[in-house]
Amino acid sequence: MSHITALPSFEIVCSAHKVGRKGKKTAPKTKPSKDTMGFSSGRKEIWRCVESCGACCKLAKGPAFATPEEIFSDPSDIELYRSLIGPDGWCIHYEKNTRTCSIYPDRPYFCPSGT
Repeated sequence: MSHITALPSFEIVCSAHKVGRKGKKTAPKTKPSKDTMGFSSGRKEIWRCVESCGACCKLAKGPAFATPEEIFSDPSDIELYRSLIGPDGWCIHYEKNTRTCSIYPDRPYFCPSGT
C-alpha cells in the first residue's frame, strides 16, 4: 500500500498568508528600552541604580570585564580612571563605611549616579 500526499504549492500558502493580514492595522513599533525585558507593553525593568550600592565603584573588576583601554578612546580618560583605583581595587573616593562617594557632586562623567 502506498501513500501519496499532495502538498499545497508555495503560491497558495503565500496567498493564504496575505489574505489574513488585509485590513489589519498594526500599532506603530516603539523601540524597547534597554533597561526592560518582556513581550508586552507591561515590560519589567531589569536594572536600576540602587542608592548606596557601590558596585560601580569597584574599579578593578578582573579579567572577565573590559579594561579601561577597551572602554575609553581618550588617553586622559584612561589615566583618570586608573588614578581612581585604590590598592584594594575600589575607587579611592568611595567611602565603604557609609557606602557613598566623597566627591559625588564633582565625580567624573563616567561615574553613574546613585552612589
